[in-house]
Amino acid sequence: PTAGRVSGQGILVNCAMLDTIGIMAGTARDCAIVLDAISGYDPSVETSLDVPATDCADTIGKSISGLKLGIPMEFFRNDIQPYVLGAIEEAANRFRNMGVAIVEKKMPDIAKYRNIMSTLLISEAYSVHEKNLREKRAYFDPELLERFKIAENLDMAQYIRLKKEHYPFTLEFAKLFEGVDAVMLPTEAVTAWKINADPSVRINGQAANLYELSSRYLWFTAFAGTTAMNVPAGKHDGLPYGIQLLAPKMKEDTILRLAHCYENY
Repeated sequence: PTAGRVSGQGILVNCAMLDTIGIMAGTARDCAIVLDAISGYDPSVETSLDVPATDCADTIGKSISGLKLGIPMEFFRNDIQPYVLGAIEEAANRFRNMGVAIVEKKMPDIAKYRNIMSTLLISEAYSVHEKNLREKRAYFDPELLERFKIAENLDMAQYIRLKKEHYPFTLEFAKLFEGVDAVMLPTEAVTAWKINADPSVRINGQAANLYELSSRYLWFTAFAGTTAMNVPAGKHDGLPYGIQLLAPKMKEDTILRLAHCYENY
């Protein structure tokens, strides 16, 4: 859901600016029911939005005919496995057959913000885990320790400068939703991957890294605080992959309706 829709009371904070309580459930309808139950304002949490709880379960069965769904195909066409691309194309056909207008979109120029988001995330996570990093360093994954070095070498002035880039990013990212009700992307470029899998892979003949691929189409929704949802779309060699539906802030009902219709088409 939108960042701040659900109270973060009781969770282990990783990055207060980006942390969002999500839902894992069997269907879009189940997600709607749970979201209605757990959303709402919590005055004890600084990042909680002072807005009413959602009312998605009552709207999830409504027709999606007439909605406009944007797809920035050129943004990902050459960077995903063929079966994931096929899932996007098949989903577009499903939505088109249900009366949804498919609109080709251009991805805003946001690439420069990815390192900014990553640095802010790891810096705030470092502040949360600093004590354990000193006393229980052996328990941390070596790759995570390598990432924490970024935070260890970041001073306050640098951190503040990076944080000031957050608002310009949200304005740039909002352009993605101009003229459409929602946007569809792959969730990841590949399937979910096995524990201890070799992170070095090839995508359409090009060398790639699974760690980078796992967040390539996810980081910007967290940084923008918009609402997003993964919907299972199939399996390859027994491993799942999905499509991702995005909508502007406070529009959880839109992507839940789209996901519900996709599941039941």
